[in-house]
Amino acid sequence: MGVGGREIGYLYGQYRRLKGVWENGVLTGKGLSYGGSRIRPEATGYGAIYYLQEVLKHENDTIEGKKIAISGYGNVGWGIMKKASQLGAKVTYFAGPDGYIHDPDGVITDEKLNFILEMRAKDPMHCKPYADKFGCEFVAGEKCWGVKDVDVYMPAAKQNDVKMESAEKIAASGVKYYIEVANMPTTNDALNFLRKQKGIIVAPSKAVNAGGVGVSACCRAARRSSSSRASTMPRPMTPTHTSAVAASCAGTSSPRPPVASASTATSAPLELQMGGRRWTARYTAGRCSRWS
Repeated sequence: MGVGGREIGYLYGQYRRLKGVWENGVLTGKGLSYGGSRIRPEATGYGAIYYLQEVLKHENDTIEGKKIAISGYGNVGWGIMKKASQLGAKVTYFAGPDGYIHDPDGVITDEKLNFILEMRAKDPMHCKPYADKFGCEFVAGEKCWGVKDVDVYMPAAKQNDVKMESAEKIAASGVKYYIEVANMPTTNDALNFLRKQKGIIVAPSKAVNAGGVGVSACCRAARRSSSSRASTMPRPMTPTHTSAVAASCAGTSSPRPPVASASTATSAPLELQMGGRRWTARYTAGRCSRWS
């Protein structure tokens, strides 16, 4: 938690000092001046929304008009807010260490998105300034799990954020979609409980947050220089979702969809600018294919 380009810079500086070599592929989340990607901070949040789109498509639903409750407003949460607003959805609840915000209008404007960046830079432990700035509700000391006026829950803050007490509130809320975004945000007992509930679709964090590591993998595969620039985020989330559904159906009577193949599972390209030449990669079957 709380690790950004500055902290990764500290780690990489020590790595170079100890090894005496320039191997900038050993860490992700680097600064732009030493091989980082412009899209990496938002990549996990963007990928989570793309995955949500696949879940909704599987259920013959769409993302337009969906209201989302999340925990966290760091890089991942901010990425969720931004991409959701671009696709016609909106985050109406978000929680921080001090409580949660309820903004019925959603975090959908540049002013609100930019304010969150400023707010967390000044004081990452408090989200109440957002409520003070925009005149919306703030509930101190609580999480937003259990609110009923949303369509999707997306825990995106930290491990074991959702415990059994919160899981019971989520089950009672009637909300259909529970999309894990942070690494293991649900305790084991709470996750097993939610998976047993009829009417709740649970998406696992290992698949949902693959967008971030996908960008990191492509950056490493390209051996990017400090001048390289990512202009488009890859979208490996379709084959990731297909594989996740297939795995969840294994050993059951549920229809098993075909696992994504190299010929069918392609996604939007990642483009990099290096040394005056544009390089393009395309995710295929969940892996970064050859650069050209």
